[in-house]
Amino acid sequence: MTITVGPKLQDSIIEMALDQVTTPWAEGGKSRQFWLSPPRRIGGFTGSDLMAVVAALEFARKANADSSNLALLERRAYSLIGSIVVSQRSDGGWSWKNNQASSHWGTTATTFRALCAARDANLPIHGETINNAKTFLKNSFTKFSANDNNSKSLVMYALSEDNSADFAHANRLYRERNSLNGPALTSLILAFCNLDRMEFSKELLDLLQSKLLKVEGTDKNLLRMKGVKSTNWTIEDTETTALAAMAFMKVRPGAEEIRPLIDYLLSQRGGFGFINAKARGPAIAALAEYYQEGKSGQDDYELTIKVNGQKLETLKVAGGTSSIALAVPTAMLSKEEENVVDFEMNGRGEYHYGVTLRGFSQNMTDPKAWNYPHVDYKRYYHMPLTYRGNSINVNSSTQVQNVVIGQRVKVHIDMDYSSSGFRGYRIVEEY
Repeated sequence: MTITVGPKLQDSIIEMALDQVTTPWAEGGKSRQFWLSPPRRIGGFTGSDLMAVVAALEFARKANADSSNLALLERRAYSLIGSIVVSQRSDGGWSWKNNQASSHWGTTATTFRALCAARDANLPIHGETINNAKTFLKNSFTKFSANDNNSKSLVMYALSEDNSADFAHANRLYRERNSLNGPALTSLILAFCNLDRMEFSKELLDLLQSKLLKVEGTDKNLLRMKGVKSTNWTIEDTETTALAAMAFMKVRPGAEEIRPLIDYLLSQRGGFGFINAKARGPAIAALAEYYQEGKSGQDDYELTIKVNGQKLETLKVAGGTSSIALAVPTAMLSKEEENVVDFEMNGRGEYHYGVTLRGFSQNMTDPKAWNYPHVDYKRYYHMPLTYRGNSINVNSSTQVQNVVIGQRVKVHIDMDYSSSGFRGYRIVEEY
């Protein structure tokens, strides 16, 4: 278990955007032994990172943040913009997977929105980069199937950020509003906002409101907008919920649904940032929009963190501070019952936290039942045959039953990829 604790959420948005996560020591406390590596986040790409940084930069400017933080955000934005420019493909789009030969409409739509936001934030953007991406999105729109309203709405929203969306196309989607799913509704609402057609957005928001789902199994009032499995791009809830929160804030500021949607986004962040890195940009943009009225304040308090009733650490906070990460010793965790983390604050101020528990679950009786790669089988063979130290180019077909220290063997691993959207890697360890 890893617990991250930081300053008030308004201040931590900058840290989220810069991806400043302090890696904890594995032993915790004062006698720490080795680094505990954070889990790899799946699905992230440069366009989403730029969207997060630009949103945080605009937030920081309005909050009169420290000049050093502004400089960090601007430098990070320049670096991401440069990376986006040089990685744009000849057709004007960007790929999602590094080994993907063709551009992906979803990656390009998000990257296009990020570039438009950067341009509006007075960051230098190559006009040709935006124009080429715009051409790609328009061409992609014409290639979607007649009933693929989900993809059409997402691309329509992206084009509307540059005043390039066609109202006739948007109106055609509006006429099919009763059949639209959550991702399509959220995108179309935001597109109509950019098209200055608020009467359409208000009517669509009523439909969106009826599709919000209450999160069960928690004491907090959390709302989410469910993703859909029609494409890998919209399968996850975090990004769709972020867009839903933005839709409510744009169309109906102060609506009671906004805070539960924001709290759901915070619940998905955990100790190492958003696990679904693809959603990072839209999620941080929604958080920055929600907290943009907040101002940095001075904190003065002591915060005691307990795990299952046992004291882990007492933090003394005075003035501004950065987030820290604490690794919980295994001895403090319960294998039989729920693990409970308590925070006891003495003084004045605010804080935010994230908790991530990871490891191997005893409840997963069938690893093949989940949507991630698993090892189908492993085989061990003798090394290729040699004669007087030279290979004779004949591979051994005999499987090794026992391996002694110092012996070299060839390992054949068969991985089963039941999810076509997996873009990470797996490490197989032997004991």
